[in-house]
Amino acid sequence: MVTGIVARPAAGAGWHGPPAGPAGAEDKRIAVVALDMRNDGVSGVVDGLTEAAGVLGWHLVVLDGAGDPTDLAAALRTAVAEDTAADGVVLVGLDAVRERPYYGAAAEARLLPLVGWHVGPQPGPVPSTPVAVNVTTDPRTVARLAAEAAISRSGGHAGVVILTDYQYAIAVAKARGIANRIRACAQCNLLELVNLPLTETGRRMPAEMARLLKQYGDALTDVLAINDLYFDDAVGELQQEGVPTDRLSLISAGDGSPSARDRIRRGFYQTATIAEPLELQAWQLLDELNRLMAHQPTSGFVAEPEVVTRADPEPEDPDFRASYRRIWQR
Repeated sequence: MVTGIVARPAAGAGWHGPPAGPAGAEDKRIAVVALDMRNDGVSGVVDGLTEAAGVLGWHLVVLDGAGDPTDLAAALRTAVAEDTAADGVVLVGLDAVRERPYYGAAAEARLLPLVGWHVGPQPGPVPSTPVAVNVTTDPRTVARLAAEAAISRSGGHAGVVILTDYQYAIAVAKARGIANRIRACAQCNLLELVNLPLTETGRRMPAEMARLLKQYGDALTDVLAINDLYFDDAVGELQQEGVPTDRLSLISAGDGSPSARDRIRRGFYQTATIAEPLELQAWQLLDELNRLMAHQPTSGFVAEPEVVTRADPEPEDPDFRASYRRIWQR
């Protein structure tokens, strides 16, 4: 059980997002480019965008990159093409800087409003791109909370391996933040930082988990990862190796997938996930686009992450739907 962590205002504390903004624009067409809809975080955001678009009366065109570089490049080109007739674009889960050649020049030429979710390492504008705002929790906060969950659970004696994906700036930022907090714990031990691409977890994670168990033995108490996806493919190996469910703790610094929440509820290896408030962030993405289309600045709002534990498997969100409906006059 994780104790001593407060990541967000207490339930019932009310809305901490923007208090006002422009009324919802009418009849807008929005192109959404998703890195890979098989990723629960990405698909959760797209589901939230669909819900919010329904409230605004906007039409979404969802383009799935399917985790393939060629497909992603094609989706980005389509999103910003004139014949797509998009009034705005939402990028979901991709690296805005690395993929800029496929969308940047066309978006700038057409003055297309662009926003993104997890497309850079920090909240706010993404430098060297036309992305006006990257909607994400603060990765430093997420990293600290994940590390402190391990420290608290282990009584200050955590032996930690960190799993990350060097392809994504936000993943690197989280991994570094976790590592720094573990190093600052006097009796903790950072055993290894592993670079394992998210697209390869299904193929490589079981063998990687077997290696870590063999190499570190009882010194390994906690595996921390930048995404729950790693653990989807790790728990089978833990079972096969006969590791008791309370012997090794799995803790994720994002995104709070349904499978992760189920493992946490059952006490099945995973003890915590520092979750993104995906639906809230999806509504925020369309609110930021609405502000840009009204020639107003973005809101500056950064939502707090949700600490999901067995004691609190479904943290309550503030009533963001009512707040955004009021702003949009819907």
